[in-house]
Amino acid sequence: MSNIYIGYILAIITSLTFAVYVIPRKISKIDSVRYLLWFSLGLLFTVLIFYITQAILLKNPEVISLKNFIYSAPMGVMWAFGSYALIKGIDSVGISKSNQWKNLQGPISLILSLFLLRELAEIKIIFVILAGLAIFGSALAINIVTEKKSVNNSGILYSFLAAIFFGSAATYGKFLVNSNYFFTQLFSIGIFFLVSAFIIYTLKKPKIKGTQKEIYLPILGGFLFAISALMMFLTYKYLPASIGYTIIQLNALWVVLAGIIIFKEIDYKKNMLRINIGLFLAIFSVVTLFFANK
Repeated sequence: MSNIYIGYILAIITSLTFAVYVIPRKISKIDSVRYLLWFSLGLLFTVLIFYITQAILLKNPEVISLKNFIYSAPMGVMWAFGSYALIKGIDSVGISKSNQWKNLQGPISLILSLFLLRELAEIKIIFVILAGLAIFGSALAINIVTEKKSVNNSGILYSFLAAIFFGSAATYGKFLVNSNYFFTQLFSIGIFFLVSAFIIYTLKKPKIKGTQKEIYLPILGGFLFAISALMMFLTYKYLPASIGYTIIQLNALWVVLAGIIIFKEIDYKKNMLRINIGLFLAIFSVVTLFFANK
């Protein structure tokens, strides 16, 4: 099997794992700040296991590179703040609606790449604009309520902030793509994710204490996020980052379907037209971003 097909398979699998990792938050009753802290511990523990395992099994294992360790730190910080914003968004408007706004991370990442990485010669700007409009339209379609319910604007704002953080992290991650220090990068991300989560925890000072049973779900979420991050880096090994990242954005589609089918966040029968329009626009946006590369 050629490398490009391996890359496509990895990207599709990664889109699924990035969709699954948000489900524990939907089930968990623990407060958002404490959830983020336990989530970060689950993430760090998992990436540490990854690093130890590769050190034992690989013939040429990675040795921690201080340079790559430091370079990867900002990505951990951005992912932590993005995750906190997404958690707040999920709590406010559910996984279906929050992830549609969070999916703006794709166009945001490409726009930042145009200005910060000077990729104008590599990207067709018209397709980025079309994708952004399609995702925005998809988010509006999913969020328009035909029942008599008010729209939670704070949830939309948090989800949009998540898109900014994740989109910025994706842009910054392109600096790391050409490096083979995958496990060092993940270890660094895990540490600085935990540090950021602890800072948020300290500033918020949550008063509600969770039981021992309640910590399992955020730890599971962190475990799934670590697997998703590793799969994403492996995808970039076989595909250009812009293409791989675009395919991974299909996770928004899986999350919306999970919210509708599993958690019944939106009544499909009553809102069939707008949901179908939203799903179509979400798929259209991913396809459009695929053609954004010259």
